[in-house]
Formats: sequence, structure tokens, C-alpha cells
Amino acid sequence: MCQLAAFNCKLPTIMSGMNEPLHIAMVVRSFSTGGGLELYTHKVIEGLLAQGFKVTVICQEQKTELAAANLSVVLFSEPDKRLPKWQKLEHQFKAATEAAARSGPFDLIHTQHFPIDGANVVTFHNHSVQHLSKVGTGWENLLNKGKELFAPAYKARDRYDRILCQNAGSFIFPSHVCRNDFRAAMKSSCDLDITPYVVAHPGADLESENQFATTAQLPARGSLFTFLFVGRGYRRKGLDTVLKACSILRRKGKSFKLQIAGLSKKPIDSLRLNILGIAADVEYLGFRQDMDNVYKQARAFVMPSRHDVFGMAPLQAMHRGLPPIVSRCMGVSELLTDRQNALILDNHLDAGRLADLMTDLMDDSALYERLRSHVTAVAQSTSWNNCVEATLEAYRLAVHSKCPVDNNPTAAKR
Repeated sequence: MCQLAAFNCKLPTIMSGMNEPLHIAMVVRSFSTGGGLELYTHKVIEGLLAQGFKVTVICQEQKTELAAANLSVVLFSEPDKRLPKWQKLEHQFKAATEAAARSGPFDLIHTQHFPIDGANVVTFHNHSVQHLSKVGTGWENLLNKGKELFAPAYKARDRYDRILCQNAGSFIFPSHVCRNDFRAAMKSSCDLDITPYVVAHPGADLESENQFATTAQLPARGSLFTFLFVGRGYRRKGLDTVLKACSILRRKGKSFKLQIAGLSKKPIDSLRLNILGIAADVEYLGFRQDMDNVYKQARAFVMPSRHDVFGMAPLQAMHRGLPPIVSRCMGVSELLTDRQNALILDNHLDAGRLADLMTDLMDDSALYERLRSHVTAVAQSTSWNNCVEATLEAYRLAVHSKCPVDNNPTAAKR
């Protein structure tokens, strides 16, 4: 399927030297902008098309209006919704592999962490199965370790991750956090130190070009200091830790508000807030399309994720001038400096320390203004153009890794 030899082991930026654009197969479950992985993929595809590449998207569903002369879409069948998850993964692996075979040949096959055989470039968007049993509380780690060892879905996911690792010519990771995880998790079956890789941080999606916040543009703030949490993972994104921290703040007599975007309040949430004594301090916003308006109501962003290979929501908040509080284990923390442009929580489970950091933002106006004055510069420097350029470097590395005369596994790692 892959015609690497036709290019004499060299990957030009735009054209193949054969009067035809370089043809990339992009494999993803959903061709859309509906989630972080999907948005990342969509932006990379847009960048490849802008550079003159030909792109065939191989996917299970298409929910985008993106159209271009060099863009085509090949759909493969969805698994039966009644199947257990491990059988769905098995179906997807076979269906995607067959779709690539019948619609090729391609110069490179690039999968966005989707199970497929024969991928030359792999972008990992989720942590390894093994990582899940290392970042939670005691009972969470024990539960996830049991799933890792015995649950068919967990075992299937690990098996397909290993297939991707063993076959790829190069890897793309959204962060060094993600790369270090897979380097440790896969060591029993493959050596990730041999295969070249790049780190391609995502950018942040803005609805217009003029949304970078400045002091003059920020709206007037209300009397209550409002924190914003964005996400749908109660434990994964650290909302449980945030709510515990809010309970500590309330017991200390602090006045504040926490807004939660992405989740609707359920009866169990109301019970939880009442038990913690913060029912009047927390507002669930549900799923919101008008996120710019949501960001404008807040003064700071908080997300102490347990496992997040990057985390685009903090970056999007920084674009709007909101200082973030994030956990050290999040990939986005690699771009940040504690107490210069963010507050970083070293232990993502430490609600007491998180409450201290939230208090610092509320009480120390000099700290708050210092952080706010630096956040947009970090966000602006983390662009989708940089992500696309890193992707092109991964393509070059994939080509050279297949060349017996010029195979340098330590080349150009970012």
C-alpha cells in the first residue's frame, strides 16, 4: 500500500516530484470537529491540503462540510452497536484495514490512534491502558489494574496499540507526557527509542482572528470571582478534586463561583453539591455552543486532570486571557511556567493544595495580573501551523526510517 521507494526515500514538502501531489491516507473514526481528537485531525488535514497534499480520509463517519479538490472520503461500516467493545474494536481494525487496501495505494498511511494494519505514521491521542492504573486514588488504580488484566475491551485496546507501535515508521505525540507513557508501557513488546518521533502540540480553535484578549477588551468582572471548568470527565478531568477544593474554600468563608461547561447537572450532582455544602456556589452550564460567552463570564480556568495527553481547553481559555490552574501530569503544563503564566498543581489529587492555588488567584491581585498578562503570548505561540509542520517532519522521518542507506533513529526529535 505504501510507495515509499518511489520517492527515493525523500519527502518533499508539497509535491512528490512526479507531477502529482503526495497522497496521504488519514485514518480516523469520525471526520468532524466534535471532540479534541477530531478537531486535531481536522486541523491537520486542513493544513495538509493548504500545503498541496492529496488527502483521502478513511473513516467510520463524516460530519464536516470541509471540501477541497484534493480531498476525498472513504467510509467503512460501523460495528453493530450491540457488540461488546472488544468486538467493536476488532471490527474497526478489519474494516479500516480493508478500506485502506481497496482505496490505495497511498504514499503514507497516517492513523489518528485508530486500529489499522500497515500504518506508517501513528498519532497517539489517549494514554496507554497501563497508565490508567497509576494516576487515580487507591481504589481507582486497583479497579483499572483489574480491567487491564481481565477486561476484554482493555486487553483489545492494548493489543491494537501494540500493533500500531510495532508497525509504524514514525510517531506523533501531542505531548512529552504522552510519549513517556507509551515508551514505558510498550517496552515489553517494542522499543520506542528506536522509532523516530515528533511532539506536535495542538493549537486552539478560535471563532475569529480577533479574539485574543487584551486588558482593554476584557469585560467588566462581577463581584464574585468566577472559576471555569470545561470537560465531561468527572474523575478523568479532575472535577471531583475541584469540587472538594471548593468545599474547602466555602468552609474558609471564601466567596466565589464555579461554572462547569460540558456537563448537565444530574440528581447525583445535586446530592454531591449539597453534601459538600457548595450547592449555591456551583453552576452546571451543560453543553454550550457559545463558548466565547462562557469564557467571558470567568476570571480563571481550573482543570486538575488525572490523565490528559494535552488538554486544549486550558489553551483556549488562555487565548481569552484567563489564567489557568492545571495539573503537572497534563501535557499542556509542558508549555507553562508556574507562577509566571499559570499555577501548576503538582499532585492532581491534592484538593487542599488546589484550594490554596485558587485562593492565591482570588486574594493576590498582583499575581493574578502577572499571570493574565502572559497567558495570551503562550497561547498565540502554540498554533495549528506549528502542529502541521511537526506532522510533516514525522512524514519525513517515516520515509527515512524505511531507507536502509539512511536510517537514523535519533533524527530530529522534537
